[in-house]
Amino acid sequence: MTEKTIEIQRKMLGVLMRNARQRVGLTVPETASLLGLDADTLTAYELGKAEAGLPTLEALAEICRVPVSYFWADDALPDPTPRTDAPHGITLRRKMLGVLLAQARRQADVSAEDAAQAIGVSADALAEMELGKADVPFSQLKTLLALYKMPLDELLAEVDIPVETNGKTEPAPASQETFNTAELAHFPPDVQEFLADPTNILYVKLAMKLHNLSADNLRALAEGILEITY
Repeated sequence: MTEKTIEIQRKMLGVLMRNARQRVGLTVPETASLLGLDADTLTAYELGKAEAGLPTLEALAEICRVPVSYFWADDALPDPTPRTDAPHGITLRRKMLGVLLAQARRQADVSAEDAAQAIGVSADALAEMELGKADVPFSQLKTLLALYKMPLDELLAEVDIPVETNGKTEPAPASQETFNTAELAHFPPDVQEFLADPTNILYVKLAMKLHNLSADNLRALAEGILEITY
């Protein structure tokens, strides 16, 4: 992918981000605050001078009530009804994304040096991305996924960023799944109570994803979470 192509895609992404924000009547400062960014950073994204990562795009999609694929596909948009509370878990999502990318790179037998060269960054910068300490600009993410032969949908599968309303954390509106009575009967009472609450589905899905990670990837994720909480 040439630098000119990346620049064009960055500008197109910025336009889509601005359109999503404007159609729900949110200002740059309002949206930046909900995303945990400063207004200058969001403006740079919208002008195509910088590029947002996937966790930021997912959170913006939640705020503006659009499918995250709006930023790269021709999805029809729902009626504009903005979210007025801030999505939480963006930092954790960034850590999870880094772990998944590191795992995909190893499975594809691609060295860190080759992956870094493919997206035009240093090996140290790639390491920061895989540790979730830095966003992966979306055009670079697509290049990595092509290199690893990994479809974007695998990163997006059943992703819901929880939001906080009146002090309670709730999943994104798209999550309507729950367990039926027959399924719950196989679990102890305390587990049944936890699983019966639809707001906990996100954590069940997360546990399922963690179950499939290698020990090394789990260790890297745990270290990342500790950095968030301490």
